[in-house]
Amino acid sequence: SGSQTLTAATINYGFDGVQDQSYSWSGSLNQWQTATVTLPTVILNAGAHSFAATVSAPNTGLDENSLNDATTSTFTAIVNGETASLSMDLDCWGSETSWVLADDVTGTSLFTGSGYVDATPGVITQDFCLNEGCYAFTLNDAYGDGLTGCSAANGGNGNYQITWNGTVMAELLDADANFGTQYQQIFCISLNGLEDLLDQLIAVYPNPADEQVIISGRGSLAINEVALTDLSGKVCLLKRGQSEDKLQIELSGIAAGYYTLRIETSRGTVFKEMIVK
Repeated sequence: SGSQTLTAATINYGFDGVQDQSYSWSGSLNQWQTATVTLPTVILNAGAHSFAATVSAPNTGLDENSLNDATTSTFTAIVNGETASLSMDLDCWGSETSWVLADDVTGTSLFTGSGYVDATPGVITQDFCLNEGCYAFTLNDAYGDGLTGCSAANGGNGNYQITWNGTVMAELLDADANFGTQYQQIFCISLNGLEDLLDQLIAVYPNPADEQVIISGRGSLAINEVALTDLSGKVCLLKRGQSEDKLQIELSGIAAGYYTLRIETSRGTVFKEMIVK
């Protein structure tokens, strides 16, 4: 914003609280002009990081206004990332729709979408480059009628799917489009295969348990059947669900000891160890 043409400056910068890098910039910037600076490549671990930079020595001299010399930001590094893809069919009121993809553990927002145009229903697509882990996809509707509001002639209700390696990880069906103001699903990406991924999506609590145990599926994972087997493989308890995401099992009459839960889900079988007190 200075009146003099800027021809040189020093950028001191760094990551995660350590500002130990320096970059000498040169060029020619008149007042109110901007420049994009590409800093040298750095190697960082996968996950969340912070960046900080301070600009000094304009034209090798002193800055008359040092209050606007520093900036900070946060970002997430993806190492050997996996690509998940969103395909969303909007309703007729695109301006009401927004979404966020966030890290399910830290809550850090990674990707967002909004600003869609009304009266132009259609499919939008977005690719996500993700680390191995679990993510929360949150769909918002400002009016409160979800992805509804189109007549059948204009495309009907909206829907979405998130896929990874050809597998549907999360989805909203047309029939469930009237979700109100918010709809959230959790999905996980595991490089060790589907079994490990399913293991991350299933929670068993309390464990150890005495009177009852709850088996809960995250995201769009439905639980169809749970079998409790002892160390010899004998089925001591069997409960079938109605494809719901949570089952409560009463343990009265089950002897104390070590058991295995065989959990049949909508995407496959998961085995969990548990203790009955």
